[in-house]
Amino acid sequence: LEVIKRSNAHGYSFTSNHATNMFGLALYNSKFFPRATAGLFSLAFLVGYSRVYNGVHFPSDIIGGALWGLLISFLFYLLAKRLEIFIFRESRNREFKP
Repeated sequence: LEVIKRSNAHGYSFTSNHATNMFGLALYNSKFFPRATAGLFSLAFLVGYSRVYNGVHFPSDIIGGALWGLLISFLFYLLAKRLEIFIFRESRNREFKP
């Protein structure tokens, strides 16, 4: 597979930060806004495709970035849910004192 270089960017990188950010954003927000899931992941795929099309990343860079973004965003989602449960439990345990 040959990548046509269209950018003057230098250096080597395994994961694409663009793919990491977009796939992370797509998964995290789709957990809270399920109706937006198709649009969010479509945008993430388009951004990933654009990185290969512009010749700044190999497809494996996009796949690695997408997996990394999905993992990190899922962990943050779990953290947010635990924090929500903790805050809700603490608010129920306190009495209202005017």
